Amino acid sequence: MKTIAVMSDSHGRMPMSERLLQVLDECDYIFHLGDGLSDIDFLVRSYRGKVEYVYGNSDGGTGDKVVEIEGVKLLLTHGHAHGVKRDLHALSEAAKGLGCDYALYGHTHTPLIESRQGVTLINPGSIGYSGTYCYMVVTGNKAHAKIVQL
Repeated sequence: MKTIAVMSDSHGRMPMSERLLQVLDECDYIFHLGDGLSDIDFLVRSYRGKVEYVYGNSDGGTGDKVVEIEGVKLLLTHGHAHGVKRDLHALSEAAKGLGCDYALYGHTHTPLIESRQGVTLINPGSIGYSGTYCYMVVTGNKAHAKIVQL
Protein backbone atom coordinates (compact mmCIF):
# COMPACT_ATOMS: atom_id res chain seq x y z
CA MET A 1 0.00 0.00 0.00
CA LYS A 2 1.24 3.46 -0.93
CA THR A 3 -0.22 6.86 -0.09
CA ILE A 4 -0.14 9.97 -2.26
CA ALA A 5 -0.97 13.63 -1.66
CA VAL A 6 -2.01 15.23 -4.96
CA MET A 7 -2.15 18.99 -5.31
CA SER A 8 -2.33 21.56 -8.06
CA ASP A 9 -2.64 25.26 -8.75
CA SER A 10 -0.92 26.55 -5.64
CA HIS A 11 0.18 29.72 -7.47
CA GLY A 12 2.76 30.52 -4.77
CA ARG A 13 0.07 30.41 -2.10
CA MET A 14 0.49 26.89 -0.73
CA PRO A 15 -0.83 26.88 2.83
CA MET A 16 1.84 25.73 5.26
CA SER A 17 -0.63 24.52 7.85
CA GLU A 18 0.45 21.94 10.39
CA ARG A 19 -2.28 19.64 9.09
CA LEU A 20 -1.03 19.73 5.49
CA LEU A 21 2.63 19.39 6.47
CA GLN A 22 1.79 16.32 8.57
CA VAL A 23 0.03 14.71 5.58
CA LEU A 24 3.00 15.48 3.32
CA ASP A 25 5.41 14.02 5.89
CA GLU A 26 3.40 10.80 6.17
CA CYS A 27 2.68 10.20 2.46
CA ASP A 28 4.88 7.97 0.34
CA TYR A 29 4.52 10.31 -2.67
CA ILE A 30 3.61 13.93 -3.33
CA PHE A 31 2.32 14.97 -6.75
CA HIS A 32 2.09 18.61 -7.86
CA LEU A 33 0.18 19.11 -11.09
CA GLY A 34 1.51 22.54 -11.99
CA ASP A 35 0.96 26.27 -11.63
CA GLY A 36 3.19 26.82 -8.65
CA LEU A 37 6.93 26.90 -9.47
CA SER A 38 8.02 28.20 -6.08
CA ASP A 39 5.87 25.63 -4.30
CA ILE A 40 7.20 22.82 -6.51
CA ASP A 41 10.75 23.94 -5.67
CA PHE A 42 9.89 23.92 -1.95
CA LEU A 43 8.41 20.41 -2.17
CA VAL A 44 11.36 19.01 -4.12
CA ARG A 45 13.85 20.48 -1.60
CA SER A 46 11.86 19.46 1.47
CA TYR A 47 10.67 16.01 0.42
CA ARG A 48 13.54 14.59 -1.60
CA GLY A 49 12.66 11.48 -3.55
CA LYS A 50 8.92 11.72 -2.83
CA VAL A 51 7.86 14.40 -5.32
CA GLU A 52 6.65 14.02 -8.91
CA TYR A 53 5.47 17.10 -10.78
CA VAL A 54 4.51 18.61 -14.09
CA TYR A 55 4.49 22.25 -15.10
CA GLY A 56 1.32 24.19 -15.77
CA ASN A 57 0.49 27.01 -18.14
CA SER A 58 1.44 29.67 -15.55
CA ASP A 59 4.81 27.93 -15.16
CA GLY A 60 5.50 28.36 -18.88
CA GLY A 61 5.51 24.64 -19.46
CA THR A 62 3.52 21.76 -20.73
CA GLY A 63 3.86 18.03 -20.76
CA ASP A 64 2.56 14.86 -19.27
CA LYS A 65 4.22 12.27 -17.08
CA VAL A 66 3.26 8.66 -16.46
CA VAL A 67 4.02 7.32 -12.99
CA GLU A 68 3.56 3.68 -12.05
CA ILE A 69 3.00 2.74 -8.42
CA GLU A 70 2.43 -0.89 -7.42
CA GLY A 71 1.37 -1.69 -10.98
CA VAL A 72 -1.09 1.21 -11.22
CA LYS A 73 -0.32 3.65 -14.04
CA LEU A 74 -1.24 7.27 -13.40
CA LEU A 75 -1.11 10.10 -15.93
CA LEU A 76 0.02 13.38 -14.38
CA THR A 77 -0.79 16.52 -16.36
CA HIS A 78 -1.76 20.09 -15.72
CA GLY A 79 -4.54 19.66 -18.25
CA HIS A 80 -4.42 22.88 -20.25
CA ALA A 81 -2.94 21.10 -23.30
CA HIS A 82 -5.88 18.66 -23.17
CA GLY A 83 -8.53 21.40 -23.09
CA VAL A 84 -9.91 20.37 -19.70
CA LYS A 85 -11.81 23.64 -19.31
CA ARG A 86 -13.92 22.67 -22.36
CA ASP A 87 -14.42 18.94 -21.73
CA LEU A 88 -12.56 15.88 -20.47
CA HIS A 89 -12.77 13.68 -23.56
CA ALA A 90 -9.25 14.45 -24.85
CA LEU A 91 -7.77 13.83 -21.39
CA SER A 92 -9.46 10.44 -20.99
CA GLU A 93 -8.36 9.46 -24.51
CA ALA A 94 -4.77 10.50 -23.79
CA ALA A 95 -4.75 8.44 -20.58
CA LYS A 96 -6.18 5.40 -22.35
CA GLY A 97 -3.61 5.76 -25.14
CA LEU A 98 -0.82 5.66 -22.56
CA GLY A 99 -2.29 2.63 -20.80
CA CYS A 100 -3.32 4.60 -17.71
CA ASP A 101 -6.47 3.91 -15.72
CA TYR A 102 -6.14 7.19 -13.83
CA ALA A 103 -5.56 10.75 -15.06
CA LEU A 104 -4.65 13.41 -12.50
CA TYR A 105 -5.00 17.00 -13.69
CA GLY A 106 -5.45 20.56 -12.51
CA HIS A 107 -5.97 23.88 -14.33
CA THR A 108 -9.70 24.31 -13.62
CA HIS A 109 -9.31 24.82 -9.83
CA THR A 110 -12.41 22.62 -9.45
CA PRO A 111 -12.12 19.36 -7.49
CA LEU A 112 -13.52 16.34 -9.28
CA ILE A 113 -13.38 12.55 -9.21
CA GLU A 114 -15.22 11.01 -12.15
CA SER A 115 -14.95 7.98 -14.40
CA ARG A 116 -15.12 8.38 -18.18
CA GLN A 117 -14.44 5.78 -20.84
CA GLY A 118 -12.85 3.46 -18.27
CA VAL A 119 -10.50 6.14 -16.92
CA THR A 120 -10.84 7.72 -13.49
CA LEU A 121 -10.24 11.47 -13.82
CA ILE A 122 -9.07 13.23 -10.67
CA ASN A 123 -8.69 16.97 -10.15
CA PRO A 124 -7.59 17.93 -6.63
CA GLY A 125 -8.80 21.53 -7.07
CA SER A 126 -6.61 24.45 -6.08
CA ILE A 127 -4.51 24.05 -2.95
CA GLY A 128 -3.64 27.76 -3.18
CA TYR A 129 -7.11 29.24 -3.54
CA SER A 130 -9.74 26.82 -2.25
CA GLY A 131 -7.42 24.76 -0.01
CA THR A 132 -8.32 21.38 -1.52
CA TYR A 133 -6.07 18.46 -2.36
CA CYS A 134 -6.56 14.78 -3.10
CA TYR A 135 -5.48 11.95 -0.82
CA MET A 136 -4.92 8.67 -2.65
CA VAL A 137 -4.23 5.13 -1.52
CA VAL A 138 -2.85 2.64 -4.04
CA THR A 139 -3.19 -0.97 -3.09
CA GLY A 140 -3.11 -4.04 -5.28
CA ASN A 141 -4.01 -2.80 -8.74
CA LYS A 142 -6.48 -0.12 -7.60
CA ALA A 143 -6.29 3.46 -6.45
CA HIS A 144 -8.79 5.05 -4.10
CA ALA A 145 -9.08 8.83 -4.01
CA LYS A 146 -10.75 11.39 -1.77
CA ILE A 147 -10.88 15.17 -2.08
CA VAL A 148 -9.84 16.82 1.21
CA GLN A 149 -10.62 20.37 2.29
CA LEU A 150 -8.02 21.95 4.59
